[in-house]
Amino acid sequence: MLEENFQRVAFGNESFVLTRRGEPVAAIVSLKELKLLQELEDRIDVEDAWKAKKEPGEPIPWDDLKKVCCKSTSEDTESRSKTNGRAIIDRKIP
Repeated sequence: MLEENFQRVAFGNESFVLTRRGEPVAAIVSLKELKLLQELEDRIDVEDAWKAKKEPGEPIPWDDLKKVCCKSTSEDTESRSKTNGRAIIDRKIP
């Protein structure tokens, strides 16, 4: 059944919402849909960056901002920098 559902997502353009105790917690979508969502997110990020650039005041250097708000491990930072900030889980499904 699991294999059939993956086939429906991959080739039938269907999506599934996974729930836990009746609450949605994740979704299974096709790569086409994932790429579209990532492109939309990137466009929104660019629009937000242009809006922020137009705001008054002095810019804050990235190194100063990281010290204040980005307290993560160097491994997490390195991993996310390789994926454009997105957390990617890459596991083969038997």
